[in-house]
Amino acid sequence: MKALIVDPSRLVVSRLTMLFGRNGIESSSVGCGRDALELLKREPVDIMCFAYELGDMNGIDLFIHARVSKLLHHHQPALMFASTHDKSAVDRALEAGVTECFSKSNLSQLEQFVEKFAAVGQVRIDGVVLLVEDSSSAAMIYRRTLEQMGLRVEHCRSAEEAVILIETRSFDLVITDYVLAGVETGFAVIRAVRDLSGRKAMTPILAISAFDNTARKVEMLRNGANDFVAKPVVTEELEVRVTNLITLRKLMRRLESQHEAMKQMAIRDQLTSLYNRHHLDAVLPELVENARVRKQPLSLMAIDVDHFKKINDVHGHKVGDQVLELIAGAMQRFFSRDEVVARMGGEEFVAILPNVPLEQAFNMGEVLRRRVESLLPCSIPVTVSLGVAVLVGDECYEDLFLRADAAMYISKANGRNRVVVSA
Repeated sequence: MKALIVDPSRLVVSRLTMLFGRNGIESSSVGCGRDALELLKREPVDIMCFAYELGDMNGIDLFIHARVSKLLHHHQPALMFASTHDKSAVDRALEAGVTECFSKSNLSQLEQFVEKFAAVGQVRIDGVVLLVEDSSSAAMIYRRTLEQMGLRVEHCRSAEEAVILIETRSFDLVITDYVLAGVETGFAVIRAVRDLSGRKAMTPILAISAFDNTARKVEMLRNGANDFVAKPVVTEELEVRVTNLITLRKLMRRLESQHEAMKQMAIRDQLTSLYNRHHLDAVLPELVENARVRKQPLSLMAIDVDHFKKINDVHGHKVGDQVLELIAGAMQRFFSRDEVVARMGGEEFVAILPNVPLEQAFNMGEVLRRRVESLLPCSIPVTVSLGVAVLVGDECYEDLFLRADAAMYISKANGRNRVVVSA
């Protein structure tokens, strides 16, 4: 992105140049309005900051000349600042179309504006847009604009076609006219998106209509459209609205990803990435209840690494951590997605096995025991002791765990590296 700074003050120019530079925006500067217009003819910019007092003309005249000459477009921010707060000058500037006015004595608000502008500009606009428009000429104009923005476009003429695509494909934005070919209107397109499940139901929608009346606009927004633009659509306005909707969607997805990452951090063991004890305590009662209601077996396996203290003492805690990570990885590969594996703390692990009877759980324990024995993590011979128990009668989950844990300690007492079934 590129900025133009128009101000006779070297101090202000230096400060704004540094501001734009910090935000990844290249800038050029001139000291008067005439030079600014000449530069704009040679070098298009994305944002212009200009003083009200310029010597050869005032900032409002510069802005009007730039707009009339189409050197500065409606979607490009134009920011004016003055050394004194002249209310009449500010009113005239805003009426002419200047984006915002700031005082030179307090440029912190201008800095905030530039930082937000840069943040939005750095979000890459890409993705797939579903364009629902019955007019071939209008669709061609919209498609050209969207593709120039880096977007891929899927076009259809009717709501009926759009609904099929919406149900079978994923889109980053839906743009729909109100009047369409076929029986249904744009309302059907909006409803089809909002009736989806999960993330797809949150796909942003930009509604378009030649009927620029408040009732129609409100109704489309009430039905689920995120934004509305009236025909004839100004290209710059379409660009800004599309950019805003897709940028907001990307930011929401980023927020969702961060939320999911924080959620995983709360339930996962930091070292091994297995579930932690907190998560196990949360899900085990539900798994016990489900097994009881469905009349299915539920087995629990307590697993403990043999002589782990000796591994730490001889090889160091760093190697000990690597051993635990490698054993945990072997467990993740061994157990299925329906089976819950957790690190209880230290060198002790637990696996919950829904719909697995005791004999099968014992056999699984034997296979896992042999796999760990042949693993040789960090070239160190390592074994595990296992205890297995199956849910009986009205037993609570605490008692099930205690029986498996007791069986594991019997395994250790009997020589380690073996599987013991709870009595």
